Amino acid sequence: LKEYKKAIDNALVYLQKAENVDEDEYNYILKKDLDYALLKINSLHKTEPDNLKWRYLRIAVYNWKKECSKVIDEYTNLMHEYGAIPVYYYYRSISYASLGAYELAIADMNKYIEAGNELDIVALTIRAGYYESNNQYAEAIADYSKIIDNSPMLSIIYRARGWVYECLGDYQSAL
Repeated sequence: LKEYKKAIDNALVYLQKAENVDEDEYNYILKKDLDYALLKINSLHKTEPDNLKWRYLRIAVYNWKKECSKVIDEYTNLMHEYGAIPVYYYYRSISYASLGAYELAIADMNKYIEAGNELDIVALTIRAGYYESNNQYAEAIADYSKIIDNSPMLSIIYRARGWVYECLGDYQSAL
């Protein structure tokens, strides 16, 4: 366990000094002791409060710990401090959905999509999933249809839309 703490310390020192890093390698190290990593990240954030790197790493740790409410709070605070950056809505929506708060998840994903991401296939697919989970089948079908209209070669989207039709009992459209 001590070796992990030393590895986390070393990774954070490197991340503190480095400009462009492949964070995936360092994320692997941080995951070895999430509580210790969070303690160290919070300490670094106190010494460098304007460095967003520490905020984003803290959000990552909260995600790994499945602490969705804390992720939501972090993104909400970031929006208060830096404005309504669309990608913050995107990621916050995922945490809302993880908590089963689909109305809030849909509202946030709507803000992301309406900010110029109307053809973002991933965002539309995620929102369609939120709609399905919230029993808003017509909206899910509309999102899947929009994806199909713009990317007709994505067969998995036809399957997803067919599943929604099947949920509605419309077996003919499901085919």
